[in-house]
Amino acid sequence: MNEKSDKMTNTNDAKTSVRSKSFLQYQLLSMDLHMYILSFIADSPFRDFSSTASEAPFESIRYYSTLTHVIPYLCKSIYERRDLLWREALIRNVKTEKFLWEPGILSFLINSGVTESKESTLETLDLIRSNDNYDYEYKLIHKVCELIHRKSQENISASTEPSSSSALSIYRNVVQNYLRHTGPVFHMPSEDVRLGDEFSLHFFEPRYRLLISEVMENWSFVPNGEVITPDSKGKFPSFIYANQSLHPPSPAMIVQVMRAHRFRDGRADVLLKPVAHVQLERVWERPNSRGLFMGRVIRVGEEGSRRIEESSSGNRYLFTGDIAAMIAFVQQQGRRMPSTATEQNEEMDESADGSELSE
Repeated sequence: MNEKSDKMTNTNDAKTSVRSKSFLQYQLLSMDLHMYILSFIADSPFRDFSSTASEAPFESIRYYSTLTHVIPYLCKSIYERRDLLWREALIRNVKTEKFLWEPGILSFLINSGVTESKESTLETLDLIRSNDNYDYEYKLIHKVCELIHRKSQENISASTEPSSSSALSIYRNVVQNYLRHTGPVFHMPSEDVRLGDEFSLHFFEPRYRLLISEVMENWSFVPNGEVITPDSKGKFPSFIYANQSLHPPSPAMIVQVMRAHRFRDGRADVLLKPVAHVQLERVWERPNSRGLFMGRVIRVGEEGSRRIEESSSGNRYLFTGDIAAMIAFVQQQGRRMPSTATEQNEEMDESADGSELSE
């Protein structure tokens, strides 16, 4: 009898424990407290870049989140006040992966016209830091939302959204226009390319003649072969360099064109600078481009970038110049090395049929 009583008592305790975890009093709380509690558990897409990248930099990207797939369906009152949750998500992301989100927010301010120039944007960030570095992330997001609201009220830029959704606007813009990047793809396997280390290539294939022509279109003011200067928004001509595989989610890099000498037939000698590690999300061949691939990539966080740099093997120093580019190409194809410059040019012309990239 006592044993049966003990079992019943244990069962009741277990039910009480489960019941207590459900927090029935939650329904009695005000909406402000509801939102405050949800702000701790609401996660966002493209989160945890640093932890994910440190363990497996190029695993599938997680798009699912409670902010996009759960909370919008809870109730109308929460959905109408969702910007508070997105603001908290932004603050957490800046704290955990400042390497990505701070320059992403800077890019948003410049490209959306919320601030007048890159210089004024940097001055705003410096002012936030100089006042008090404590709670910097909160002050940063609050200031950016304030700038968006002011711009919206002035009705100067049609690209800004009302203050009721300013945090969501920031998040969406940073993901779409900074964390993600879409552009033409140059593919040539190499383990020696590192961030910040400039190297030279010679573009001779028709598809890469098209690539450099399009990439340089907005920099026609730069004399041919001279050092390239950034545009009014601080941007350089750039494209995606797939230095391993073309199959997602393989690693790749975003490279900036620092100098380009273009010949009349479309060939070009280019000086390139890798500026970011990325992983491929999607790759497709553009129609009527003689085999030019386009790609959509997403940036890798600070820890992931550091591990990629450390794991790079082989020779750390690249050859530069036209001959070096030809050496790398010939070695890749397993072909006989040309012994003279004339023979080298003949080899290049024979290879200009788009056969370099075979997947």
